[in-house]
Amino acid sequence: MLRHANAAGPPMRPVQVSRKLPQPAKTPVLYLSRVKAQQDLLPYLEILIDREDRYTIQNAAADSLSTRYEANLSYGDADRSLWGRFTLINDLGYDSEWLLQTSQWDSVACFTPGKTGRWEVKLTGQRVPFSEWNVPKSYHLGTLLQIRAPASKAVTVYLHFKNRSAPPAKL
Repeated sequence: MLRHANAAGPPMRPVQVSRKLPQPAKTPVLYLSRVKAQQDLLPYLEILIDREDRYTIQNAAADSLSTRYEANLSYGDADRSLWGRFTLINDLGYDSEWLLQTSQWDSVACFTPGKTGRWEVKLTGQRVPFSEWNVPKSYHLGTLLQIRAPASKAVTVYLHFKNRSAPPAKL
């Protein structure tokens, strides 16, 4: 779920979904504009299962793994490591901040391209201390990540989801 952060700056701007451009990816691009206040990301999210939890962001974003991402994959929430990606374009005419709310995972790392060409990473999750989350302290419901969407620029966001269940109890 993606919502406008409504932090300092312009008033809340909703999300619009558009399929106006043909895309080589399996999923459409998410266009941010003034039509909807929030948007379900599942139609825009592609998933790569990392069975051995060995991929880094460099692996996950590499062309060699690009064709292994699947659209709308039913992945469950068992013990596993998953990579997700989606592309958004901010059509608002100004840079804006958005909140990404995820389901309950042990950890979720969000990777966005930084200004220097390096990946910027933000963390959230049940096993990530709240002090390490990158959201204002007034936001405390669910697992949230704040994403910066530069004006009129396509951004591919990568998410690394991890779950590890507790060891079984024996009597």
